[in-house]
Amino acid sequence: MLIDQLKDIVGPAGWTSDAAGLEPYLAEWRDTWRGETLLMVSPESTREVAAVVAACAGASVSIVPQGGNTGLCGGAIPDQSGRQVLLSLSRMNRIRAISADD
Repeated sequence: MLIDQLKDIVGPAGWTSDAAGLEPYLAEWRDTWRGETLLMVSPESTREVAAVVAACAGASVSIVPQGGNTGLCGGAIPDQSGRQVLLSLSRMNRIRAISADD
């Protein structure tokens, strides 16, 4: 089952299906856009992101990526079908390198 596979990929600290925990991630701050999700996963590495994407693609399940959840156009909010996986990048919060030239 996809849900179990995703939970295994991100580990116990990398997912939630708790309604109260999901609430801030299912609406943008003006409450104009609101949605539902199968599960929110929060990978800790690019390897985990790639594995989540591969698992969802294999199951034909859509992914809604979410960075900081600060947008106002609703693009980071899952639709109301409840059939999408929310991919939060909140745990990927380390700076690996800084390039002054870039």
